[in-house]
Amino acid sequence: AKSVDVEIKRLATCDACHGSGAEGATKAETCPTCKGAGMVNAVRSTFIGQVRTSTVCPTCSGEGTVIKDPCKVCSGRKVVPETDTVKVNIPAGIESGSTIQIPGAGNDGTGVGRPGDLYVVIEVEDDGRFERRQQTLFTMLELTFAQAALGDEVEIEGVDETHTIHIPAGTQPGTPISVRGAGLPPLHGGRRGELIVQAMVKVPEKVSDAEAKLIRELAELRGEKLPKGGDKGGILGGLFGRKK
Repeated sequence: AKSVDVEIKRLATCDACHGSGAEGATKAETCPTCKGAGMVNAVRSTFIGQVRTSTVCPTCSGEGTVIKDPCKVCSGRKVVPETDTVKVNIPAGIESGSTIQIPGAGNDGTGVGRPGDLYVVIEVEDDGRFERRQQTLFTMLELTFAQAALGDEVEIEGVDETHTIHIPAGTQPGTPISVRGAGLPPLHGGRRGELIVQAMVKVPEKVSDAEAKLIRELAELRGEKLPKGGDKGGILGGLFGRKK
């Protein structure tokens, strides 16, 4: 888990009027239209008789009070915009699109209720080293021909530590090697996923005459067909040919 500071814009109670919306020592007065009820009743006649309806008071917008001398800072709105910093706890294993709810970190209300909640939508930044599929991570490991043919012990960087993995002799290009517990943890706890390492055998782009001679000798020892032509790039074709 990790905590990060997030800057947000919210509506906060006006300090000048302490949320009353009125200037100085003045106070809000009872709405003359709804008499403080916040609702107004209307009666209209229809073919089935009289119908009584209740609607929000148009004068006070349902608050039951009106402000004759509004606060000069908030213009009677009772709240003002502000920039705030909120600490957000990011749980391990969270995925893009997940939402974190922070109670009471939203806008202040204009009545007697508590502040609203803040909802933070998570977007996980890509890590060029890995491809993620839920809790499983995938990465590539470049091997030399000698490492792939003879086997080796190599270190590979994981998410939070370095892992030593065993390369079996005769490892083929594209072979997946699993490192258990080196992936990501589930969001709500449990066993971590795997890190799948895909082997890639690096082929030299250029070889010296001495190297070319050794490669040809190896191909002959294995009974492989020797590459045609004198270019050094073609010589490497025998490296990965299969014995017939």
